[in-house]
Amino acid sequence: QEIPRVIGLAPGTKLLLAVRAADSEDTEWRGGYTESPIAVTDLKPGDFATVEAETRDGKLVAISVVVVRPTAESR
Repeated sequence: QEIPRVIGLAPGTKLLLAVRAADSEDTEWRGGYTESPIAVTDLKPGDFATVEAETRDGKLVAISVVVVRPTAESR
């Protein structure tokens, strides 16, 4: 059963897009991810996200959002 959640974004919310690192990029592990900032307008329905949030005045407000988009690429 799905339970909808509403998480607000504040002016200070950190928005990042995580993508697989290229083989030439230095990451902690092979096939790791790199993160880059994105704008709120870059968020899309269907994005997978990890959200760090806190409660403010009884509402959830995001501190950070890290988005990972599904790809057809395989390694």
